[in-house]
Amino acid sequence: FTITDEDIQADAHQATISGTYDFIGQVTAMNLILGLDESLADAETYPMDIDHQSFTKTVENLESGSSYHYRYLVEFGPNHKIMTDMGNFGTLSEKPKVRTLDVTALGNMTFRVKCIVDDDGGSAITERGICWNDSGNPNINHEHVAHQANGTGEYLCQISQLELNTTYYVRAYAKNNMGISYADEVLRFETDPYEKPSVETEAVDNITQTTAVCYGKIVSPGSSPVIEYGVCWGTSEDPDTNGNHVSGNSNVAEFSFNIEGLAIG
Repeated sequence: FTITDEDIQADAHQATISGTYDFIGQVTAMNLILGLDESLADAETYPMDIDHQSFTKTVENLESGSSYHYRYLVEFGPNHKIMTDMGNFGTLSEKPKVRTLDVTALGNMTFRVKCIVDDDGGSAITERGICWNDSGNPNINHEHVAHQANGTGEYLCQISQLELNTTYYVRAYAKNNMGISYADEVLRFETDPYEKPSVETEAVDNITQTTAVCYGKIVSPGSSPVIEYGVCWGTSEDPDTNGNHVSGNSNVAEFSFNIEGLAIG
C-alpha cells in the first residue's frame, strides 16, 4: 500500500485531507487517526470516503493556530491492517474573540471598563484595550487606551478627562498577528451634567481643650459657582455634614473656621 498523492487544505477550524493510493488488492476501509499530540494519545478516528483508489475526509471543529498529527489505518480483508507513517499539518490562526462586560463610574468624570478576551485565535495577543467616542461604534482611530498586560482572560481599563453632560460609547478590542477584532457589545454611559467642586483640608492650629481653628482651600469650583463651603468634624474618621459642621457662603478661595464645644482630650 502506497500513498501516491496527498493534499491537505486547512483553515482555522477545519481541514480537508484527500489523495490517491496504489494497492494491488482491495482496500475495505480507511480511517484517519488525528490528534494534537504526536503520540496520538488524544487522537480521534474518522472513517474516510474511498472510491477507485482515492480517499477524502473533511474534519471540522479543529483548534485554530494548532499543529495536528495524523496517520492512516488501512484495512484490506479480514484482520489485515496497516498503519501509515506519521504526517502533520497546521490550522490557520484567526482574529481574537473579545467582549465588553460592563462600565462602572468611579467619580464624576472617571469610568472603569471590564472586558474579556475569550480566545486568542491561536496566536499570541499583542495588544488589548478599549476605545470610545461620543458618536457610536468606536474603534482605535478614536480615543483608546491599551491595557498594560496581554493575553486572554478579564482585564480592566480606565477612562478619564471626559466632557460633562455627554453620552459616550465604549467597546473592547484585541490584536494578534491576524489583525484586530472588536467586541460586539458597545456599551453606553453618560457623564454628569455638572462637575462637583474640589476642596482640600489644610492645617488645624490654635488647639485648646475645647476649641481649634481649621483651614480649608477651594481648589476648583467645578462647573458652577460655589454656594457653600465649610468644615465638618467628629470623633470618628470621615466626618460629613450629617454631623458637626460649620459653613459660610462668601466668595473666597481659602477659608478658616473656629470650631468649639470639643471634648477635652
